Amino acid sequence: MKFSGCPLFRDVQKAVGAHPAAAYLAVMDTIESIPSPLDVPEDHQVITIRTVMARPESVFRAWTEANYLKEWWGPHGFSNTFHLFEPRPGGRWSFVMHGPDNKNYPNESVFIQLENPGRVMLEHQSEPHFQVDATFDAIDSAHTHITFRMKFATRAACDKLRAFVTGKNEENMDRLEAVLARMHG
Repeated sequence: MKFSGCPLFRDVQKAVGAHPAAAYLAVMDTIESIPSPLDVPEDHQVITIRTVMARPESVFRAWTEANYLKEWWGPHGFSNTFHLFEPRPGGRWSFVMHGPDNKNYPNESVFIQLENPGRVMLEHQSEPHFQVDATFDAIDSAHTHITFRMKFATRAACDKLRAFVTGKNEENMDRLEAVLARMHG
């Protein structure tokens, strides 16, 4: 297998040194650590849909650049401290959400897939467990249709959180829209 032209291989080789064998082993470890996307029926999902006034490239940036994401991730009143943010397949995202109740909510996720500018998938590995599958489809030159899916392994796990997260995801999208407006304002 030839890896020398692969961007991940070059990044890993740079990080671990010039030895190709070490880089190859690191790439293989990274590939093996990427979770598989969940293929679940709609009753195992919480789906939030929003059309925003921004191009898919800007929406993708707001999801994959820490300085933007930390401003909007979470419902109204929350702030975030990012400890580790590696937006690439197999990359980790470790952060704490600080709630308006003065409580801290540690979160750990792993990125599954990133397709610039159309998709971000990640697995939330802290409780509650779920996957996020967010797609960004251009409607015209100034608008993007966002489909934000929280996928749960079971219907019971989804139903347990559906009533709570449905409104909170709308708040998330409100905050995302405000960030997108600032990006282009």
